[in-house]
Amino acid sequence: SGHRTEPSSHEGEELYFMVRGEITVDVEGKATVLKEGDSIHFNSRRLHSTWNHGAETATFLWCGTMDVFDEDGADPR
Repeated sequence: SGHRTEPSSHEGEELYFMVRGEITVDVEGKATVLKEGDSIHFNSRRLHSTWNHGAETATFLWCGTMDVFDEDGADPR
């Protein structure tokens, strides 16, 4: 509880699905409280941060896309 991420923006998309507890997701200054069963999806290029505003541990499913290829599409590994 109490954990807060630094605001960030990057390529990709993100999706949060709340399993238990509550978190706040701020996307470009609009704070949304997610409770059990709620979800949010947004373009990661938008400035965003999350935090657990409650005293209990929150459990959520996070899905996101990441830039794993360089600009010409080649695998960087």
